[in-house]
Amino acid sequence: MSIPIRAGVLLGVLCTIWTFVMGFTGWYKDPVMLNLFFLVILLEIGIVIWALRQTAPEATWGGQIVNGLVLSLVASVIIFAGSCCSRRWRSRTTSTTFRRSRPGC
Repeated sequence: MSIPIRAGVLLGVLCTIWTFVMGFTGWYKDPVMLNLFFLVILLEIGIVIWALRQTAPEATWGGQIVNGLVLSLVASVIIFAGSCCSRRWRSRTTSTTFRRSRPGC
């Protein structure tokens, strides 16, 4: 497996795990803990830089563009699949009887 594909899988899996951690712990509701979500940006930048440095010796400028696109494509597919799984899980575990039905909400 090539470096951009491995980095894309790593990036996609780590971003999806971090999204699940934020969702299951409820940190997205806490104004202070919400700022931890932005650590995922540093994670993404770090993985992209690592992967492009690994491929730099044998890749041209255009090759680096393709490597970055492959990395992001692989990661985006995994993140999208994780997002779909979390919606399905949430819809099974959330009961409609506990929801408030207020006008305007």
